[in-house]
Amino acid sequence: MSAHEMAKQLVGIVFDGFNTHDIERVAAICADDFILEDIPAGLTLRGPDGMRLWLQTWIDAAPDGHAAVERIFGEGDWVATEHHGTATHTGPLRTPTGEIPPTGRKLDLWFSETFEVHDGKLRRMRAYYDGAAVMRQLGLLPE
Repeated sequence: MSAHEMAKQLVGIVFDGFNTHDIERVAAICADDFILEDIPAGLTLRGPDGMRLWLQTWIDAAPDGHAAVERIFGEGDWVATEHHGTATHTGPLRTPTGEIPPTGRKLDLWFSETFEVHDGKLRRMRAYYDGAAVMRQLGLLPE
């Protein structure tokens, strides 16, 4: 299997793990020095525990959340995805500036993420999404 095919396979585990709430399966593929950067939130998390925390935050806020990969591409150890996420905000959403209580509102967002894979493990992930769209959809900013 090529490095690129392995990278795509590992990224698939991230999305499957999120959709099935199997956080441990995702954490198991993260290197000890894994770095996750949530760009809109201005948040950097490290190691498998960082991935656990990030996924659990979204699962706690929207247990019905689902991410569908629309495109996956890249070269060598790098993979990028474009995916569509839907969810209902029924639980607290923890953010770097505080907790947003459940609004009961629907979220419908496009995301892009980049992943670096090295030695069969995820080394880096950067998540890009429209943070203002999240706030508008939650009713926290004007439409």
